[in-house]
Amino acid sequence: MGGRNGKTILLVEDEAVIALSERMELEKRGYGIIMASSGEEAMESCAKRADIDLILMDINLGKGIDGTEAARRILKDRDIPIVFLSSHSEPEVVEKSEKITSYGYILKNSSITVLDAAIKMAFRLFGANKKIRKNETRQEAIISNINAVISIYDSDGILNYASPNIEKVLGWTSDELIGTEAASRIHPDDLEIFRNSLSVISKADGSKIKMEIRFLCKDSTYKYVSLTAANFMNNESINGILVSYHDISDRKKRERELAEKEELFTRLAEFPIAGVYILQDDRIVYANPGFASLFGYPPEDIIGKLRLRDIVSERVEMDRSEVRGEMAHRYCKGIRRDGATIDIELFENPISYRERPGRLGVLVDLAEQKSPRIRSIGEEGRRTFPDSP
Repeated sequence: MGGRNGKTILLVEDEAVIALSERMELEKRGYGIIMASSGEEAMESCAKRADIDLILMDINLGKGIDGTEAARRILKDRDIPIVFLSSHSEPEVVEKSEKITSYGYILKNSSITVLDAAIKMAFRLFGANKKIRKNETRQEAIISNINAVISIYDSDGILNYASPNIEKVLGWTSDELIGTEAASRIHPDDLEIFRNSLSVISKADGSKIKMEIRFLCKDSTYKYVSLTAANFMNNESINGILVSYHDISDRKKRERELAEKEELFTRLAEFPIAGVYILQDDRIVYANPGFASLFGYPPEDIIGKLRLRDIVSERVEMDRSEVRGEMAHRYCKGIRRDGATIDIELFENPISYRERPGRLGVLVDLAEQKSPRIRSIGEEGRRTFPDSP
């Protein structure tokens, strides 16, 4: 039941004469008016009617709950602007109402012009607050669903803000961390670089720094994060060091695994009695020094030029050849550059090399082999080099 201006006001007043007078004046101003004579009746009206846009609440309502208590209960279930009407101007009364809502406090002897202006101001303030809350909700949703954690520290490294998605990354809720020192959650081996970086960035407004450090998670494990920090101490909205970071634990794990594979590949390639090669598109794209020595070819005549069938004849002693899963194992004749032949044992497995399929092979000169067969080298190659260097 909106008035001419589309706004409906719940007028809560226990004095019938005052209520009627206020109603008439407000209706002249284009408002639709709903009446309530007690706090309980006001609560009931708010629960039943969704078309109420604002409440004019008298503080003293006779028997039953007073206006401030009625307002408190209404605001638990409904977001609505409430303007208090009262004949009291004592600071303690005004302060009590301000703790409940801050949309206005009007003395009853004020003119209708002042009352109307207060109502319009309350509507504008409510609309502005609603936009702010909507933006905050949108920003919160965005921040909560991005990978990067956003946080704000003071110059001493005390956390003042952390985005809710920190719980997804580190297990802690933002409330658990606010007011704590960042250094308390940094891995001891990374603590010096973190403190030095914080000291440097705190001295220059607008300065930025990046680092990779390990943060302590709630489950007592550490996660690697890539961290970017910027000094916004002089920015009134931030007033601190703005930090964003995201979890790079998976990347660090892959880097460690790759380093281990590279180290093992190097050891394998330097094996003194084995020739190691990688074959792609029927061409040898990698060969170790042992391979070059075994067949007498200089490196420049091998990579990208030599084919395996140029140096390995058809398999012999077929009854001793075998294939175990994807690993091929056979005994062959090798053909050296000078035309001489040698007896060799070959192990070969499929791999991925530089993001393309290939085969990793190990060749052993049987005449030189003095240790047990090195089948394990080929098998280890299958497990170790899906992305060999």
